[in-house]
Amino acid sequence: MSNVLDLKQLQADELERQQAPEEPVAQESSIANEFSENDIAAMLAAPAFPQEIAWEAHHQLTGGARNKHNAILGGLVALGAVVGYWQASVMTFLVSLAGATALGVRERWSKPIRVSIDEHGVAVDGRHMNHAQFASFDVHAMPDDTVELSLQSASWSVPHFRLPLGEQNPSEVSDVLSQYIPKGRHPIPRIDYFLRK
Repeated sequence: MSNVLDLKQLQADELERQQAPEEPVAQESSIANEFSENDIAAMLAAPAFPQEIAWEAHHQLTGGARNKHNAILGGLVALGAVVGYWQASVMTFLVSLAGATALGVRERWSKPIRVSIDEHGVAVDGRHMNHAQFASFDVHAMPDDTVELSLQSASWSVPHFRLPLGEQNPSEVSDVLSQYIPKGRHPIPRIDYFLRK
């Protein structure tokens, strides 16, 4: 008989609830008492860090940096010619010439890269990498007034990613990345510093 409802008891309980005096409703919560309306409005108006950011930039050398780059490539070809003459082999010269040509073509006609950073990771030209793949990041102001983002990878095969920021605000990029990856100090590679100075 445990499934039988006692209707008399239910009616008595309902009658008691109707006759009981209503409890006073709390006028304000404790949180509202701690902050005034101006404080709450200021908190809501305060800018929050963006959760994602995207930009497109070109990684091309300009001006004097291009001339130094071309001089280094010319030196590489000349070294290949000297070693080829010393070894009496044309192949050494041809390999160094092909390598210098490939580097020159890549630098001169490279396409702009597209970078996006969100809570899922970093995407560079459609290649997605999780935040866990990076140990730290840094923003470099190069001597030729360009700014680059340096990402230190946890992988030994690709230790660093260096991405141009172009017209993107470096502090915004730093604010977004600092939510996911710790900031560190990365040295600027000497050859890049020399080329861009």
